[in-house]
Amino acid sequence: MPMNNHLKIRPLTPARMDDLGRVLSGSWGSGCWRIFPRMTPKQERALPGPGDASHKRRKAMAKLAKRRTAPGLLAYRDGEVVGWVSVAPRVTMRVECR
Repeated sequence: MPMNNHLKIRPLTPARMDDLGRVLSGSWGSGCWRIFPRMTPKQERALPGPGDASHKRRKAMAKLAKRRTAPGLLAYRDGEVVGWVSVAPRVTMRVECR
């Protein structure tokens, strides 16, 4: 069966957070939820709420995903998530999660 090489690019939304987790799983970044450089290490440590650091970072990224401008894009091939890129105006990278 030939593979469709066409990618579909979709913005990260709260409904696609599990897809972000899938594309990051198995990599060194699977627990960081790609929150760096959007937050300083000090801001990360100060994230409120229950759970471990990974859970808090996921929650912070989901909050960003609710905004009008997505914090990044997911790539899909044949309905499966295959890539992620974090995009944002440079001036917002350290202030988005405040």
